[in-house]
Amino acid sequence: MNSKVKKTLKISGITLGVLLILLIVTPFLFKGKILEQVKKEVNKSLNAKVDWKDVDLTLFRSFPNFSLGLEDLSVVGVGNFAGDTLVGMKKIYVSIDLFSVISGDNYKIEGITLTKPNINLIVEKDGKANWDIAKPSETPADTTTSQSKFKLTLQKFKIEDGNIRYTDKQSNMSAEVLGLNHTLKGDLTASTTDLRTKTTINELTFVMDGISYLNKGKADVKFDMKADFDKMKFEFLDNNVKLNELSMEFAGFFEMPKDGSYNMDIKLKTPDTKFKSVLSMVPAIFMKDFDKIKTDGSFEMSAFAKGKMDSLNLPAFELNMKVKNAMFKYPDLPKSVNNIQITAKVSSKGGSYDNTIIDVKQFHVEMAGNPFDMSLYVSTPISDANIDAKAKGKIDLNIVKDFYPLTKDQKLTGVMTADLAFAGRMSMLDKKQYEKFKATGLLELKNFFYADKDYPKGVTINSAALKFTPQYAELSNMDVKMEQSDISASGRVENFIPYMFDKGALKGILTLNSNYLNVNQFLSNEPTTATPAAKPDTASALTAFEVPKNIDFTMKSNFKKVAYDKLDINNLSGTIQLVDQKVMMNNVMMNVLDGQIKMNGAYSSKSMQPDAAFLVRADQSGHQQDLESI
Repeated sequence: MNSKVKKTLKISGITLGVLLILLIVTPFLFKGKILEQVKKEVNKSLNAKVDWKDVDLTLFRSFPNFSLGLEDLSVVGVGNFAGDTLVGMKKIYVSIDLFSVISGDNYKIEGITLTKPNINLIVEKDGKANWDIAKPSETPADTTTSQSKFKLTLQKFKIEDGNIRYTDKQSNMSAEVLGLNHTLKGDLTASTTDLRTKTTINELTFVMDGISYLNKGKADVKFDMKADFDKMKFEFLDNNVKLNELSMEFAGFFEMPKDGSYNMDIKLKTPDTKFKSVLSMVPAIFMKDFDKIKTDGSFEMSAFAKGKMDSLNLPAFELNMKVKNAMFKYPDLPKSVNNIQITAKVSSKGGSYDNTIIDVKQFHVEMAGNPFDMSLYVSTPISDANIDAKAKGKIDLNIVKDFYPLTKDQKLTGVMTADLAFAGRMSMLDKKQYEKFKATGLLELKNFFYADKDYPKGVTINSAALKFTPQYAELSNMDVKMEQSDISASGRVENFIPYMFDKGALKGILTLNSNYLNVNQFLSNEPTTATPAAKPDTASALTAFEVPKNIDFTMKSNFKKVAYDKLDINNLSGTIQLVDQKVMMNNVMMNVLDGQIKMNGAYSSKSMQPDAAFLVRADQSGHQQDLESI
């Protein structure tokens, strides 16, 4: 080896050594400088308690940029959300341009990576959100003196193994995203750029009004788009959205003009036409050995939305779904669900919400040989709903175990029959033109029994029947037993059709009787958010409950024996009315603690702070005493 080569290798070695030393030493030279600015920015801009346990600063992770890592980061709420953790994170990495740090002018953030973030989002009943933690600006116009030294020149955003929980108490809605992995690439500082996204979710759950529309589903999303940030217009490129086994592809664009409206031209199609793909969206089916289910039949779904959307208008849209000659069968069970036929469309010509039409022409299914049919048509749902609905069939619950796998703890028996028909306009009911509105039929349940691990003794309904007329639905022969408790009910329910369309309250007059009612088995030990903060020694005793909205029920009760907390109450009778989120008691009498108590008063959960006012008269051993109002 000649001297020139040796000299070159020596210089190269020295150079690499110096670079290695610089890679190790440089972060420590600027660590204090960067951290000082981070803490300053956080404290200046957020109305929350932000903390982290350790800091990692290196050039190796995102060379040639700095990688600033905050370990065990937490953001905890203050005020109304004091003590609630908004964000808890294993680590957040921020990639900062090296030369911007050296110059000391503006620190350019080019990448953000969130590792194992746990995000808990809450909206209270009054609309307050726990993520609204940004401090209001104290400088009305000129902000140049307090301008942030951090500038986003973001090229990449990434989430690794994240969890997001969302609870909206105002809308009675919740969602849970577990095992979230997300990558976004693109120049977010440019006027126009191509955005590339990739998202996977291990478990996705969505619940609204107590109904689980998606239960622990899986998602795999690849969505690329051309973004014009000046016009806030996003054109869909290569994309595929997969929920469980259902794949969807989108084409078109979505735009957000400066007037606050939305403009769109979106088309959706499903490349996979197998019935099993849509079956995977049914939570009960998906949770039970889905891979083993034998299926047949075809599925088609298409949709479009085109036009402008604002607070008063919808774009023209249409959603079509068809299921033909479908079936499914569990291999270890003797019977199957056959002849599934569904034809449904939801559409609008655009403009007013009142132009929406719901048309379920056919819904037919045969469960172990028992057919069930349903159809539904609704037009002008806002101004004057025009309804035509039918349901007819028998569901033999005794044979459910033959086509659907119950657990060893579950037991289910009984027979439900339905023969219902409704047709007419809502205005006919409003004007009491009952002869013009068709509402006939019977919904009946006999010999029902259900038990599982939570209710090993089960719930029994010997009989229950609802007979429908245009004016009311008459409840007769309802006889329920749950563990030691029993209750029977009869009466009428009025305004049930307008109630379904959010037109007025559900009204009813019920007569309730019971030989024994154990209230404790229905009460929760957990205090609700409506309960004011209490001292630790009394928190478990204070439990508020919410009276349902749009309910106007009058209940005449006669309970021979009631167990409540540690009290044994005998001969409880009187009238209880539920109206306008209030419970009103009128001459409610009971025998308790070797005496008689008479109560009149009301409990209301209409406001954030429930309130109660009762006048109690106690008669014990011939001595009457009016107790203080609560």
